[in-house]
Amino acid sequence: MKVRSGPPTPTTNDTFLVQDPRIISNLITKLDELADDWDVFYTDIEMKLNGKLIPSLDISPRPNFPRGQLTYYLRRKRLSETFTEIGMRYGCYSMIIRRSGIKKILDYYKEHGIYLPIDMDLLFIPGLKQITCNYEIVSHLP
Repeated sequence: MKVRSGPPTPTTNDTFLVQDPRIISNLITKLDELADDWDVFYTDIEMKLNGKLIPSLDISPRPNFPRGQLTYYLRRKRLSETFTEIGMRYGCYSMIIRRSGIKKILDYYKEHGIYLPIDMDLLFIPGLKQITCNYEIVSHLP
């Protein structure tokens, strides 16, 4: 995969690098200092159309599974200029999952099974702390 600068150009790939991926190690060190209990770190930004965020404004229901208030899932807590804690997002293109996050995800699927696409299911996992980078390292935007 090539690292490039400047505006993205259409390719046949679903994702491509827009920053040097070697910065991720430093970002994780900084994130650990801010929130050492994070589980998922997204290295891309959420879905956008014409430069505007496409928010996930509703939750697909799971049978026999309680859901909280929509405001809980829509929460955004800016941790720093670089990081924001989120409740849910639209799309899972590029993410780093810690061992703690993998355990939570696996335990959840063992108990409840696979029902929805992962980006629609992660929000249901109790205690899963999701953090997004406020700028792209990887992009999915054409």
